Amino acid sequence: MSAPRGIERITRELHAALKRETADIIAIGNLLIEAREKLNHGEFLPWVTRNFTMSSKSAENYMAAARFADKFETVSNLKLLPTALYMLGHDLASPSGLFDRRAIRAIFTEAKTQYVSATRATRIAKLLRDPFAEVEEVDEILDGPPPELPAAPETSVHDVVLPPFDQAITTLTALRTKPMAKFTNTTHPASVIRAIGDFLHDVANTVESETAPDIAAE
Repeated sequence: MSAPRGIERITRELHAALKRETADIIAIGNLLIEAREKLNHGEFLPWVTRNFTMSSKSAENYMAAARFADKFETVSNLKLLPTALYMLGHDLASPSGLFDRRAIRAIFTEAKTQYVSATRATRIAKLLRDPFAEVEEVDEILDGPPPELPAAPETSVHDVVLPPFDQAITTLTALRTKPMAKFTNTTHPASVIRAIGDFLHDVANTVESETAPDIAAE
């Protein structure tokens, strides 16, 4: 009869098994992607039915995980649970805007030391966008050296400027419900705040002028 194992050994073996599971999911996903590329249109799903023990939805999840791991090579060394891999992989194909580079960096940072599920990954991404999030929790997520991410693709000035502007408007809209006394300790002088108000007024006028119907053409 073998000696009973301690909790430390059980934990190590569990972590090793989970790491193997992640590696297997990525490997299977790559095989499915390769098979799809070899088959003609309409042949892949019947092939999956004959050769894959799970549903076509699971096959899509495995391929999404493989695509994500192909883009971020450090994934196999992180503690990302399959649900997080599937979600992040699918988001690559249809970006939601929630999992931007900052969110992925924060998710990877936490996954270096503890397991991250899809639910936790979503919470991390939302915390980084929430102006009322607990500062301590955000700092804890972002603590430590950031993992390496691939270089960001070149974007136009429009792509760089518009997202933070839209996010700022969303934040200001939420803040409008708060008492004015909450803002009296701001570090910005009144002149700067008024200048921003004038800027927003000019933007609003520009938006109206570009979206208004062309009356002269009628």
